[in-house]
Amino acid sequence: YEIPKRDWSSDVCSSDLGSAGWRREGDVSRATLRFEGAASGLPDGPVAQLMRQPVKLNAEGAFNEQTITIERLTVDAGAGRALSNGVYRIADDKLEATIAFDAADTKGFGTLLDGTSWRDLHAEVKSTLEGLTARPFGTVQAKVTAEEVVAAGTAAPAPGRVAVEARLTLGRDGLLVIDSLDATSSVAALKARSEEHTSELQS
Repeated sequence: YEIPKRDWSSDVCSSDLGSAGWRREGDVSRATLRFEGAASGLPDGPVAQLMRQPVKLNAEGAFNEQTITIERLTVDAGAGRALSNGVYRIADDKLEATIAFDAADTKGFGTLLDGTSWRDLHAEVKSTLEGLTARPFGTVQAKVTAEEVVAAGTAAPAPGRVAVEARLTLGRDGLLVIDSLDATSSVAALKARSEEHTSELQS
């Protein structure tokens, strides 16, 4: 790594794999991170096949004594891309974050999916969590959609288009509760609500 000799209010650290930099703007420090690489030396296996592919990471954020903000974090690996942003409020010990993942198809996932395939997968998770330094609690909302889903190793009809929405609550006691779950496909639909203690299955 090479760090230029200059004013420490702004600096850049770089290598063949990427770079990291930061600068001061008033009472806020802004940071950037760029990384590109692949774990080519991993032993053979489904996860290793995925991690051997080139990975690109780009991140931009800011922090001060009150908050740590991830303005944009993107990770590109194989056929998939993850995008995230969030804010952590230090005094409240509270995190609000969103993560989205898109994959046009299953190319690049190797044998990890064991024959299961899809087209145009989109997943989004929004979370609000508190008490991260002690015992986390809060809510998580998730939405997942995919086209032309085919599950391997089953004689059942292919699900086709699949859409899932769920809301979960993590209690102060560590108990995870599924507040609601709506799942639909070309062959069946499932709705569940924990507050009503009911569920419905349609096909």
